[in-house]
Amino acid sequence: MTSTFTKLRARHPALRYQGYSIVRAGNDVVVTFNITLEPSIEFRPTLSFSAGGLSDSELAPYLFNLGMVELISYWKAACPKKVIIEGCKLSDYQLAWWRDLFIHGLGEFYFTNDINPSDPELLTIESAGAPPPHRNISTNPASGELILAAGGKDSSLALEMLKGFAPNTRREVLILNSTRSASESAQRAGYNAPIVVRRTIDKNLISLNTQGYLNGHTPFSAYLAFLGTMIADSRGLSSVVVANERSASEENAI
Repeated sequence: MTSTFTKLRARHPALRYQGYSIVRAGNDVVVTFNITLEPSIEFRPTLSFSAGGLSDSELAPYLFNLGMVELISYWKAACPKKVIIEGCKLSDYQLAWWRDLFIHGLGEFYFTNDINPSDPELLTIESAGAPPPHRNISTNPASGELILAAGGKDSSLALEMLKGFAPNTRREVLILNSTRSASESAQRAGYNAPIVVRRTIDKNLISLNTQGYLNGHTPFSAYLAFLGTMIADSRGLSSVVVANERSASEENAI
């Protein structure tokens, strides 16, 4: 009997990352990522945030990589054999890095869907064009800390602990898709104006999942790493602080 995984891969041979578009209103930015699951399913996830003092060209390296992480959520719906990056030519190192994230960042997804991640034919990534945008932030005169808060026990504890360290350090809090628990934990720690970023998932993906397309956990921490670095740069902060409980490092199965 042919598996759902095999049927979907035959139906959808490739996933294309076709860049993104930006709409600005002052420092407020709405980014729409352009992703197509061949032959004809289009995804348009968005990201809304304040760019601070960063121009579109300064945002470009972050946004390109955030789009690459977004790809993973849409790739897993059908697991096409090819991911095609249009307009940017990745180096061999970058291709290997991203393939590694696709393979090792979806362990739970592969396990629950009975997919073999060690199959060398599971995924190839192709790219063409100019090198992707780059930004050197190591020489920026930045200082201070950006704390990521989600309202859970990990980030809440981090917010409280950091109050006792280096009280003169400038700190700000980043919340992605604000919830009551995240807002209240930030306020109780003394941050009354956290930075709020909104990310939307394309409704087409949710519809596909209801139709039996594959679903599961994605490497969300990778998305937060690129997002946190971008927001820290936009605010002139030099560090990004994220808290995880120890059990997050323990596997459930091998």
